[in-house]
Amino acid sequence: MLLSMKKLFICLFVLITIGSVTAQLTVRIYNYRPTGDYGAVFKPTISAEIGSMRQFDEDNRVRWVFTGTALYLKPRMAEFPTTGEIEDGNGLKVYPGTMAYKLYLAVQAHIGIDVALYRTEKFNAFIGTNAIIGGVLFHYHSVIPGFQDNESIGSGTQLGVRFRAGGEYQLNDQLGFLISANRSYGIMLSADAGGFFSANDYGIGVSYKF
Repeated sequence: MLLSMKKLFICLFVLITIGSVTAQLTVRIYNYRPTGDYGAVFKPTISAEIGSMRQFDEDNRVRWVFTGTALYLKPRMAEFPTTGEIEDGNGLKVYPGTMAYKLYLAVQAHIGIDVALYRTEKFNAFIGTNAIIGGVLFHYHSVIPGFQDNESIGSGTQLGVRFRAGGEYQLNDQLGFLISANRSYGIMLSADAGGFFSANDYGIGVSYKF
């Protein structure tokens, strides 16, 4: 999985580098807020996103977007209550236990398009959608006192979609300011810790055309 994440980083870096030659490089700082069951487990966090996107112009209100980010999520509790089923001579019984997350690191690549709904010479208001492709490293410790004491270190694959809306203001020929809000949905594929994820994020950033 470490090798896969490295390949993901390399591919994304190549796409962003090639794209920034003919487009613009963007850096965005954002507040990532997990929702649903995902949000019940993990706290909101601050992260950064780097990417490449074309500028809108009079002839083209649609542009492609490549971005990448890393998310280090911390659990809301030191230990979460769980239960486990143990079979003994008296049949199947349910016992209380705990689970503690030691690590949850996600690396995501986003590939998609934006559409300018309103534009002027300096300002653009847009909506967009991205495919999410990512990898996750996790480490958790689960215990059922007297029966089970498990350390699990593993990985998974994230697949999903992200919808976004935002605006950008061109300060000069090279430098711009942007603000956006995103909504993400997806699934993590893993034998040990699979499941659905969803999140909102809100951020501001800058763009630079080389």
